[in-house]
Amino acid sequence: MNYNYNIPSNERGVKPDDGVCAGNPFVPASGSDQFRIPALVTMNDGTVVAAADARWNTHADGCGLDTIVSFSEDNGKTWRYTFANYLGDNGNRMNRLSTTFIDPLLTVHGDTIYLLVDLFPGGVALNSTKYRPEPSTGYNEDGKLLLRYYDSPAYDYYLGDFDESGTANLFRRDGTVIEGYTADRWFNLYWNGREISNLFCYTSPYRVVSTSFLYLTTSRDKGRTWSAPQILNPQVKRADEPFYGTAPGRGTVTKSGRILFPCYYYIYGAQGASFIFSDDGVNWKRTSTISNTSSEHQLTELSDGTIRSIFRNPLGRICYADARPDGDNYVWGDVVETDILLNGRSSNCMISSLLYSKKVDGCDVILVACPANGGNRTDLGGRYNGVLRAALYDPQTGETTWKTLCEINGNDDFYGYSCLTALSDGTAALLYENPCDINFRYQTYRIDL
Repeated sequence: MNYNYNIPSNERGVKPDDGVCAGNPFVPASGSDQFRIPALVTMNDGTVVAAADARWNTHADGCGLDTIVSFSEDNGKTWRYTFANYLGDNGNRMNRLSTTFIDPLLTVHGDTIYLLVDLFPGGVALNSTKYRPEPSTGYNEDGKLLLRYYDSPAYDYYLGDFDESGTANLFRRDGTVIEGYTADRWFNLYWNGREISNLFCYTSPYRVVSTSFLYLTTSRDKGRTWSAPQILNPQVKRADEPFYGTAPGRGTVTKSGRILFPCYYYIYGAQGASFIFSDDGVNWKRTSTISNTSSEHQLTELSDGTIRSIFRNPLGRICYADARPDGDNYVWGDVVETDILLNGRSSNCMISSLLYSKKVDGCDVILVACPANGGNRTDLGGRYNGVLRAALYDPQTGETTWKTLCEINGNDDFYGYSCLTALSDGTAALLYENPCDINFRYQTYRIDL
């Protein structure tokens, strides 16, 4: 049988070499010429780590994206980058049938960096690709990764358990092994010991379910190298969800050491934010949903244990909700709609938040960065004029007051997705999209309250 998928099976991209750049964590010299969706965290020794989508000659939310990570040991003067997630099925260029790593989340727990991204199989994504994701966890009732043979509508095969060498066999539904085929922990597919594809690639003879996958990797050397992935779908994704994925930016580690990652679902236009959490980085649970007006969001843990989510929404103003521990899970309070207006359609953008290290008059300080004013332009969703604000939370009364700290850029200067982190000298660093789809700007701020 002859399958023509527009990508020759032997045309694999070459992973770009690691490199060094100055002032900005990602530059076209790294191989990709466009970047989006910043993530930013600081390690205990002061190293700043950034991640982003590397988009190969495209601004699309699909069609061949990989994850680039960069770290700086001098507060952003110089950066060292590598590709943390790379499949290379697209020949390092846009193709509608390529895989997509998208929307990175970073967090740091001790000396370990956690990187969570969405992985879409070849040709699948929410936007700008050939196929929409189908409702599924991608796994069978026994927690095995489901597979189909090329374009067969039936997922009659599955991936077995990995042995001590990191190799797994492929099986038919009846439990008989498929002779000659094996896969490694990165889901690379082998035929009689020779690597031929990846189970997520469109050209693979055995392919995963056409849905979204939460793909978690870790690094213990500041982002130079990354572990084999763990896919979290069997633990946190529902079978009726075409998409359950990351709310990009940064995760949170609580005072107790619990790891929190903000996520959201999308089902045929309806969407809602929640978060997943783990005490060991292996076993994960999921909270309930905030509301049907929430999607991408960021989390902060306040001094009284409250988890605050400030979320993207269609209401034209900054909105948030608080979750409080309840047994082995969390319960959301009511959504709060502030009177801080987001002009035009600029509310249709993620909002970055960060708990500042110092209190003011006994209040927790949450730094908030987002586009606030479309200025004289109405294109690109009104994403212009970034503003840095502070939300002061009084743990005694539960009240929050807001203060504008500064403008980040001008009314007609693009401001898209962003991420905040605290530096070791007490300043805050911000990485934001400017201009759209090509570069980031990295800036630091002394917080004066």
